Amino acid sequence: ANVASVGMMLLCGLSETVNPSHFSPLVAFGLTFPAYLFVNVAFLVFWAVFSARNIWISVVGLVLSFGAVRAYCPINIPNPHPRGCIKVMSYNVKMFSAGETTINNNYKNLLAYLKKSDADIVCFQEAGIPPDIFGRGIINVMKRWAYHDSLTLGQKFNNNTISIYSRFPIIRCKRIPFYSPFHASIAYTLRVG
Repeated sequence: ANVASVGMMLLCGLSETVNPSHFSPLVAFGLTFPAYLFVNVAFLVFWAVFSARNIWISVVGLVLSFGAVRAYCPINIPNPHPRGCIKVMSYNVKMFSAGETTINNNYKNLLAYLKKSDADIVCFQEAGIPPDIFGRGIINVMKRWAYHDSLTLGQKFNNNTISIYSRFPIIRCKRIPFYSPFHASIAYTLRVG
């Protein structure tokens, strides 16, 4: 059972290398990685208590899948930002919660978060701004970023918008072509410095 769980953990860890458009079930299978990681850690404890000579199975599995373990369970030690670093924030704003009964609290929290972030570049997904008081509030907050661009993705994407707000000039915008009925990507080139 331990060898099988190690094998499954390794397969889950490798699933991130598969292009989702080629075989999406394997990519979805990768989401089960934390469960197999937990099972292998449980086996590690089990072997340590009951049969130390078998502990190597879990240890080898954890060493071989270290990259995936690090991706799923990152331990980041805070340190000072390097000089000249750029702060980027990417946020799926879900149409800024338009139409929801809790929109008043949501938008106040979002506006406060945006102000506090002090990001150099802010990217929004699903960012159609509703034409109401909230929409004007977002527009006022986003004036902090002198350069911006948006692309509305059309009817097949429910007219969702991808937006960028930047303190740096936007030189170029290019849609990244790939087949997907639900997703879209854009590459922006900025003049930094």
